[in-house]
Amino acid sequence: MFFSGLESTGGQKTFTQDDVNRIVQERLAKDREKASKELGEREQELAQREFRLNSRQKLCLHVSVEYIFYIIIPAVSPIIYNAPVFSV
Repeated sequence: MFFSGLESTGGQKTFTQDDVNRIVQERLAKDREKASKELGEREQELAQREFRLNSRQKLCLHVSVEYIFYIIIPAVSPIIYNAPVFSV
């Protein structure tokens, strides 16, 4: 890495304020990029979980409705209406 204001004083390296500012800005930019990427991945995972949950709920509702119409109603209809049981 090239630092324009790098000076050597007695075996120690010193940086100008511009160098320090640039280094800090680069690190902050990397950190923001990483955080943004992680947030995007988490949002995608959450959307997938929500989709699976909604799919399960719809499936359960569909199965419940079929259960009611094809099993429960024909089984209790003779009791309620004295009607013959229709098989589907």
